[in-house]
Amino acid sequence: MAHQERYGYETLYGTGAQTGKLLGGCIESLFDLLTGHNFPDELTINAKYGLWPKNWQGKMMFLEPSQENPDPKKLAIYLHRIAQTGVFNQVSGLLVGKSQNQKYFHEYRKLYQQLGERYHLPVLYNVNFGHGFPRLSMPYGVETEVDFDEQTIKLLESPWT
Repeated sequence: MAHQERYGYETLYGTGAQTGKLLGGCIESLFDLLTGHNFPDELTINAKYGLWPKNWQGKMMFLEPSQENPDPKKLAIYLHRIAQTGVFNQVSGLLVGKSQNQKYFHEYRKLYQQLGERYHLPVLYNVNFGHGFPRLSMPYGVETEVDFDEQTIKLLESPWT
Protein backbone atom coordinates (compact mmCIF):
# COMPACT_ATOMS: atom_id res chain seq x y z
CA MET A 1 0.00 0.00 0.00
CA ALA A 2 1.39 3.38 -0.93
CA HIS A 3 1.31 6.69 0.90
CA GLN A 4 -1.53 9.11 0.23
CA GLU A 5 -0.69 12.55 -1.14
CA ARG A 6 -3.21 14.75 0.67
CA TYR A 7 -3.67 12.95 3.96
CA GLY A 8 -0.98 10.31 4.20
CA TYR A 9 -0.73 7.33 6.47
CA GLU A 10 0.38 8.45 9.89
CA THR A 11 1.74 6.60 12.87
CA LEU A 12 -0.11 7.96 15.89
CA TYR A 13 1.66 5.81 18.46
CA GLY A 14 4.39 3.18 18.45
CA THR A 15 7.57 2.40 16.58
CA GLY A 16 9.16 -0.54 14.83
CA ALA A 17 7.47 -3.44 13.06
CA GLN A 18 4.74 -5.68 14.42
CA THR A 19 3.16 -8.78 12.93
CA GLY A 20 -0.24 -10.37 13.32
CA LYS A 21 -3.13 -11.96 11.51
CA LEU A 22 -5.59 -9.34 10.21
CA LEU A 23 -8.92 -9.18 12.03
CA GLY A 24 -11.43 -6.36 12.43
CA GLY A 25 -13.93 -4.43 10.33
CA CYS A 26 -16.39 -1.59 10.32
CA ILE A 27 -16.49 -0.10 13.81
CA GLU A 28 -20.27 0.47 13.80
CA SER A 29 -20.85 -3.17 12.84
CA LEU A 30 -18.48 -4.43 15.53
CA PHE A 31 -20.14 -2.18 18.12
CA ASP A 32 -23.52 -3.58 17.15
CA LEU A 33 -22.19 -7.13 17.39
CA LEU A 34 -21.21 -6.37 21.00
CA THR A 35 -24.28 -4.35 22.01
CA GLY A 36 -27.19 -5.20 19.72
CA HIS A 37 -27.74 -1.44 19.46
CA ASN A 38 -29.27 -1.40 15.96
CA PHE A 39 -30.11 -5.09 15.61
CA PRO A 40 -30.96 -6.76 18.95
CA ASP A 41 -30.55 -10.25 17.50
CA GLU A 42 -26.81 -9.53 16.98
CA LEU A 43 -26.19 -10.38 20.65
CA THR A 44 -27.85 -13.78 20.25
CA ILE A 45 -26.00 -14.49 17.01
CA ASN A 46 -22.68 -13.46 18.56
CA ALA A 47 -23.32 -15.66 21.61
CA LYS A 48 -24.37 -18.64 19.48
CA TYR A 49 -21.52 -18.51 16.97
CA GLY A 50 -18.78 -16.77 18.97
CA LEU A 51 -18.25 -14.09 16.33
CA TRP A 52 -16.24 -11.87 18.69
CA PRO A 53 -13.05 -13.78 19.50
CA LYS A 54 -12.16 -14.13 23.17
CA ASN A 55 -8.46 -14.25 22.34
CA TRP A 56 -6.99 -11.51 20.13
CA GLN A 57 -3.35 -12.42 20.81
CA GLY A 58 -1.37 -12.54 17.59
CA LYS A 59 -3.89 -10.39 15.72
CA MET A 60 -3.41 -7.10 13.89
CA MET A 61 -6.71 -5.29 14.36
CA PHE A 62 -8.20 -3.05 11.72
CA LEU A 63 -11.08 -0.63 12.23
CA GLU A 64 -12.81 1.78 9.88
CA PRO A 65 -15.91 3.94 9.97
CA SER A 66 -18.86 3.37 7.68
CA GLN A 67 -19.76 5.84 4.96
CA GLU A 68 -22.00 7.55 7.53
CA ASN A 69 -18.94 8.75 9.48
CA PRO A 70 -20.17 8.64 13.08
CA ASP A 71 -19.68 11.88 14.92
CA PRO A 72 -16.61 11.86 17.21
CA LYS A 73 -18.72 11.41 20.38
CA LYS A 74 -20.24 8.23 18.93
CA LEU A 75 -16.83 7.01 17.81
CA ALA A 76 -15.55 7.49 21.38
CA ILE A 77 -18.46 5.38 22.66
CA TYR A 78 -17.72 2.65 20.09
CA LEU A 79 -14.04 2.58 21.02
CA HIS A 80 -14.85 2.49 24.73
CA ARG A 81 -17.17 -0.52 24.28
CA ILE A 82 -14.59 -2.37 22.21
CA ALA A 83 -11.94 -1.54 24.84
CA GLN A 84 -14.14 -3.18 27.49
CA THR A 85 -13.56 -6.54 25.78
CA GLY A 86 -9.82 -6.27 26.50
CA VAL A 87 -8.90 -6.40 22.83
CA PHE A 88 -6.59 -3.35 22.91
CA ASN A 89 -4.46 -5.05 25.56
CA GLN A 90 -4.03 -8.11 23.31
CA VAL A 91 -3.54 -7.06 19.68
CA SER A 92 -0.10 -6.32 18.25
CA GLY A 93 -1.26 -3.16 16.51
CA LEU A 94 -4.17 -1.21 15.07
CA LEU A 95 -4.76 -0.10 11.49
CA VAL A 96 -7.35 2.66 11.10
CA GLY A 97 -9.10 3.13 7.77
CA LYS A 98 -9.73 6.55 6.32
CA SER A 99 -13.11 8.15 6.69
CA GLN A 100 -15.37 9.00 3.77
CA ASN A 101 -14.24 12.32 2.29
CA GLN A 102 -11.84 12.74 5.24
CA LYS A 103 -14.77 13.83 7.42
CA TYR A 104 -13.76 14.26 11.08
CA PHE A 105 -10.15 13.57 10.07
CA HIS A 106 -8.59 15.55 12.95
CA GLU A 107 -11.20 14.57 15.55
CA TYR A 108 -10.84 10.86 14.75
CA ARG A 109 -7.05 11.26 14.72
CA LYS A 110 -7.11 12.63 18.27
CA LEU A 111 -9.29 9.76 19.55
CA TYR A 112 -7.08 7.09 18.02
CA GLN A 113 -3.92 8.79 19.25
CA GLN A 114 -5.32 8.81 22.80
CA LEU A 115 -6.25 5.14 22.41
CA GLY A 116 -2.70 4.25 21.35
CA GLU A 117 -1.22 6.17 24.26
CA ARG A 118 -3.65 4.68 26.80
CA TYR A 119 -2.99 1.07 25.74
CA HIS A 120 0.60 1.45 24.48
CA LEU A 121 -0.79 0.21 21.20
CA PRO A 122 0.89 0.97 17.86
CA VAL A 123 -1.61 2.78 15.62
CA LEU A 124 -1.32 3.44 11.89
CA TYR A 125 -3.96 5.96 10.87
CA ASN A 126 -5.72 6.91 7.63
CA VAL A 127 -5.02 3.69 5.73
CA ASN A 128 -6.71 3.01 2.37
CA PHE A 129 -9.31 0.37 3.17
CA GLY A 130 -12.98 0.17 4.07
CA HIS A 131 -15.75 2.62 3.23
CA GLY A 132 -13.50 5.61 2.37
CA PHE A 133 -12.19 6.00 -1.15
CA PRO A 134 -10.59 4.10 -2.67
CA ARG A 135 -12.71 1.26 -1.32
CA LEU A 136 -10.30 -1.56 -0.66
CA SER A 137 -10.72 -4.60 1.55
CA MET A 138 -8.49 -6.24 4.13
CA PRO A 139 -8.01 -10.02 3.87
CA TYR A 140 -9.13 -11.56 7.17
CA GLY A 141 -6.70 -13.94 8.84
CA VAL A 142 -3.67 -13.16 6.68
CA GLU A 143 -0.35 -12.81 8.51
CA THR A 144 0.76 -9.20 8.09
CA GLU A 145 3.72 -7.04 9.03
CA VAL A 146 3.18 -3.38 9.77
CA ASP A 147 6.20 -1.11 10.00
CA PHE A 148 5.09 1.84 12.07
CA ASP A 149 8.30 3.77 11.31
CA GLU A 150 8.07 3.36 7.53
CA GLN A 151 4.25 3.36 7.57
CA THR A 152 4.03 0.27 5.40
CA ILE A 153 1.85 -2.82 5.42
CA LYS A 154 3.14 -6.09 4.00
CA LEU A 155 1.07 -9.24 3.57
CA LEU A 156 3.32 -12.16 4.59
CA GLU A 157 1.12 -14.77 2.93
CA SER A 158 -1.28 -14.89 0.05
CA PRO A 159 -4.95 -14.41 0.91
CA TRP A 160 -5.85 -16.84 -1.90
CA THR A 161 -4.10 -19.98 -0.70
